[in-house]
Amino acid sequence: MSGPQWKSKWDFSDPNAPCTFVGVDCDIGSADITRIVLSRQGLNGQLPAMIANLTKLTLFNVSYNAIHGTLPPEFAAWTSIAQVILEINNITGTLPPHYSEWGRSIRRFYCGRNNISGILPVSYSNWSMIETFDGSYNQLNGSLPSEFAKWSSISVFVLTSNLISSTLPSEYAAWIRLVDFFGDSNKIIGTLPPEYSAWAIMQLFHCAKNSISGTLPKSYRSWPLIKEFDVQYNQLTGSLPPEFADWRPSLFTLNNNQISSTLPPQYSQWGVSTQYFYLQDCDIYGSLPPSYSNWTYLMGFAIRNSRVSGMLPNEYASWVRIGTFVISYSSLSGTIPSTYNHWSSVTTIDLSNNHLTGTIPSNIWGSMALLTTVALSNNSLSGTLPAQLLRVPQLGYISVGFNQLTGT
Repeated sequence: MSGPQWKSKWDFSDPNAPCTFVGVDCDIGSADITRIVLSRQGLNGQLPAMIANLTKLTLFNVSYNAIHGTLPPEFAAWTSIAQVILEINNITGTLPPHYSEWGRSIRRFYCGRNNISGILPVSYSNWSMIETFDGSYNQLNGSLPSEFAKWSSISVFVLTSNLISSTLPSEYAAWIRLVDFFGDSNKIIGTLPPEYSAWAIMQLFHCAKNSISGTLPKSYRSWPLIKEFDVQYNQLTGSLPPEFADWRPSLFTLNNNQISSTLPPQYSQWGVSTQYFYLQDCDIYGSLPPSYSNWTYLMGFAIRNSRVSGMLPNEYASWVRIGTFVISYSSLSGTIPSTYNHWSSVTTIDLSNNHLTGTIPSNIWGSMALLTTVALSNNSLSGTLPAQLLRVPQLGYISVGFNQLTGT
């Protein structure tokens, strides 16, 4: 493990080596090496098996380098290790089952953004004190071992962008300290286990881009601290549970599912917590709840390919932070509210392919200095195109065809 770009090369002529090396810490009494931190040092080559004899090592961090080769099974001898940070390298091969020897010492294991393949070793189930496991952006395959339910201290579990092809084990309900769960961009099947309602301090739940089916468990109302709920691009069915009104999410996205539901007015209770709400390519029907005007910190709202009908609520004028507003390929009727002139942060308005009527209001565009995209095509709008709209300084795209507009 070396490299011409190594930023802080070691001086082996130093009589106090290796404890004087940059990135190396030693125990004052025994002079045993306890920490190696060589993140972002321009290292390449392979991890040397010889450092397995550093049995007092508690931290090993070689992240953000160009290390290649496999993980030496000899590192199993690090029986005092608490943190192993290997992310963002070019490591290949599998996760050595021998690392189960780390037992109760290992707290945090990061191997994300490498080229590691193979299965998750069942033997890691004896990492009884593990708090963070991040194997994201690799080529890990196989199933999620139910035996990992023994990880009673786990708070962060990340396997984004792998090839995992199993169900979500109901046994993981035992992870009562779990805060973040990322299983997005895999091949996960089956349903969302209702038993996960036991995750009472869950904050970030991401399982997008899988093949998860079934309904949204009403029992998840017990996630009062949830901040991000992203299960888009799955095969979920059923309706949006009104019980989720107990949440206070900043992100709620269910794009590209088979959800068939009205918009629960109870979600207005989310209030200022809600920043992004996306239900594109779902079967949403009924009207837009005026009570969602409580979402005064909302920045993104998108519903597309739906059966949403009725009028655009005047009350949404309170969305003064809205950046993206999309309700397209739906069944909206009525006029475009002139009250939206308070949307000074908006960049995109897409109301195309609806049944909107009346004129395009002239008074709302003057305050929209950041607006870049306006799509109003395929409606029944009449009158002329407001000059104020054409004078918006950042406007780069405008589509108003297939209406009943007059003039030039």
